[in-house]
Amino acid sequence: MRAARISSYGDPSVIRIEELDPPVPHAGQVLVEVAATSMHPTETALRSGLLAALMPVTLPLTLGWDVAGTVDGRPVVGMLDAGAAAGYAVVPADRLVTAPAGVPLADAAALPLAGMTAWQAVAEQARVRAGKRVLVNGAGGGIGSPCRWRGIWART
Repeated sequence: MRAARISSYGDPSVIRIEELDPPVPHAGQVLVEVAATSMHPTETALRSGLLAALMPVTLPLTLGWDVAGTVDGRPVVGMLDAGAAAGYAVVPADRLVTAPAGVPLADAAALPLAGMTAWQAVAEQARVRAGKRVLVNGAGGGIGSPCRWRGIWART
């Protein structure tokens, strides 16, 4: 499989596409055939080395925290510590959910980290509940965009 990896910190030129064997899942993990991943500013900071003291990683590292793909043909999305920028990724089973119906996997890949952050801000911190009104000002970028997806608010 192909994977986007870094072997040193630096600018985007340190990213290399490498051929690797698919990972093997262990107990509690599943193998996801990756359709898409998304990259966040925090991953850019990690790649550049700005987060090396805060988030130490072992290099080489396969990039990608958010993942969208299939497990046994079932569309899923989830978040992992690293490794989503590859043909296959091993993900703890409890970090995956069924992908939103009607949302292409390439779009759903942007949901895990940004969607979770938006959910935490609106539902957990602001405690917005059914029947309440919220002004979403801007709704841009990774955090604001999931606010426009009707499916994310199904539980509110």
